Amino acid sequence: MKKLLFTIQWYPSYKSPNVYCDTNIMNALLATGKYEIHCLVYKPYNRPSEEMLDGFHIHRFKRSWLFDAAMKADAAPDLFKSKLVRKLARLFMRLKQIVFVPIYPIYEPLLVRKFQREAVRLHRKEHFDLVISEHNGTDTLLAGYAVKKYDKSVKYLPVFWDSLSGGFCPHYLPEKYARKSRRALEKKVMSVADKAIVMESSMEFHKLYANRYEYLKKFIPMNIPYLKDLEINHIPEQMSNRIKAIFSGTLSQRNPKYLFSVLSHIKNMEITFICDKDFHSELHSIASDCNLEIRCLPFMEHEKLLDELRTADLFLNIGVRESNAISGKIFEYMSFGRPIISTYFIDNEACIPFLKKYPLGLMVDERLSVESNVAKVANFLQLHKNQYADFEIVKNLFPKCLASSYVSIIDDLFNE
Repeated sequence: MKKLLFTIQWYPSYKSPNVYCDTNIMNALLATGKYEIHCLVYKPYNRPSEEMLDGFHIHRFKRSWLFDAAMKADAAPDLFKSKLVRKLARLFMRLKQIVFVPIYPIYEPLLVRKFQREAVRLHRKEHFDLVISEHNGTDTLLAGYAVKKYDKSVKYLPVFWDSLSGGFCPHYLPEKYARKSRRALEKKVMSVADKAIVMESSMEFHKLYANRYEYLKKFIPMNIPYLKDLEINHIPEQMSNRIKAIFSGTLSQRNPKYLFSVLSHIKNMEITFICDKDFHSELHSIASDCNLEIRCLPFMEHEKLLDELRTADLFLNIGVRESNAISGKIFEYMSFGRPIISTYFIDNEACIPFLKKYPLGLMVDERLSVESNVAKVANFLQLHKNQYADFEIVKNLFPKCLASSYVSIIDDLFNE
């Protein structure tokens, strides 16, 4: 049996959609009976350092006292002390980003080094055959890099849920400098990686800007492995005239104003946003300006979230300015087979090709008048009311969104 190490931020997930991706892959690997799964993750204040959980060996280490305090503050966000701690944590983050500009995209070098030491120490004890490191920050990515540098017999597979060289660049840095620094780190990581998984939406960027680099041939383009049969056992023959629409995800790069302007003209719609509580007051304010009523719910455990999503008649997504960033949430929406409406304002928005293939998808161009899109949305809802997309059809349309496809990549890595 092969031993696999995942260097990821949390297990179970703490407000991290990327960890849900990792979890789906780990479950699929475990189901084969061929792999023993270990995870090296940060230790929340209320979790043990070592435990066997869901069939996985979980190894945790403490991040920092301030992060523990921030997590406790998240558990009681309305207390004055909690608000103060969260503001302090954000302030320290901003200071670190400024101080460590010369080594961007690393802005927590001590934390990166700590993760690397823990990863190498654990490898000495367990002797892993493969380390899989997500890029949801440089800490988890470089932990796997350190293991590979320490022991070249270990296979190393970075997974770029977020593109490194092609991802979001911070506004406080010149883009040219940020891109150059990101690419330098990508070259460093790929110099030792056996293969790497990148999102299909980022491949055009890589072909355009990294085609002269030897490591491009190591990239395996895939998509977010959120697609799975969620076993909707009962589909009612008649639904209420009231349409329940749900958005779930992060709003840090998204503006809902245009979507609200369109939906304010649609009758009998109940709209729920599931997102970080910090955005709730702003959402209510924007909705009020658009004469729209919405309901806001905080982030929740994934199983509880799935129960909430099962109640939806319609799913909502909001486009972003970065063409290399795919919203993984749309694939989870597709698992339920419901209609999906997504906005966009750039021609190469990453969700467009997927939602055009999805039988019940609608793309709404924010550059057009609200009135023209109101008619488009109303016609879409009328046409697809009470419709569901069969999961077998969706699965065949998007095989790269299945966890089983990732298992095949890892099998092949050992068979080479």
